[in-house]
Amino acid sequence: MMRQVRKQKVLGLAFCVSMAGLLASIFLTGRNPLFPGMSGPLLVLFFFLAAAGSVIGLAAIRLRRTAKEISDRDT
Repeated sequence: MMRQVRKQKVLGLAFCVSMAGLLASIFLTGRNPLFPGMSGPLLVLFFFLAAAGSVIGLAAIRLRRTAKEISDRDT
């Protein structure tokens, strides 16, 4: 169980670092390395929405795990 939690934290940290690096490269170079045709503000909005989706997904996983632990404890 602890191994899975540690793995999720490492993956979350890697995701945040990669997002920060991509946004920094966009702001420093003025160009988008992944989607050349997309404008800067639209790309930033896209990545913030992706980050919000990740946070919501992780929260749902945590809620399900907590509910399962509570139901296992009750039985």
